[in-house]
Amino acid sequence: MTKTSAPEAATPASATNLAREFAGLKHKRDELEAHLDTVKARMAQIEPVLLDFFASNDMQSLKIGGVQVYVQRQVFASATDKPKAVRALKTAGLKELVTTGYNTNSISALFREYERDGVVPHPALRAAFTITEKFSIRARKA
Repeated sequence: MTKTSAPEAATPASATNLAREFAGLKHKRDELEAHLDTVKARMAQIEPVLLDFFASNDMQSLKIGGVQVYVQRQVFASATDKPKAVRALKTAGLKELVTTGYNTNSISALFREYERDGVVPHPALRAAFTITEKFSIRARKA
C-alpha cells in the first residue's frame, strides 16, 4: 500500500474517488480484523498447551524462526475483604494507596516490588490480600 497525502479540498470527482478508496480500505480493514480474530483464537488454543509443555520441561523460552516464545509471569493482588484490606494498608503505613478505597493496579505493583526486592509484606497485608499469578505465552523478535 502506498502512502499518499489527502488533497486540500475535494471536488465532486475527487470525492467520489476518495470515497471509493475509503470503501476499499474499509473492506480491507474488515478482512484483516477478521483474520486477526482467527489468529488470536488459534493463539488462545495453543497457549495452555505451550504453558504445560514449558512447565513440565522446566523451560522459560524457545527460539523459533527469529522469534523468542517465552513464558511471561504476572503477579496480581486482590483483596480477600475490602474493608480489611483498607485497614491493612493503613496499618502497614501505606495510606497513600488508599483513597475512598484503593487502586488494585497499585496494590499489585506494590506486591510485585516486594517480591522483586525480597521484602516480606506486612502481616496485615498478607491477611487482607490474595496473591495470584497469571502465566501467558508471549513472543518477541529474537
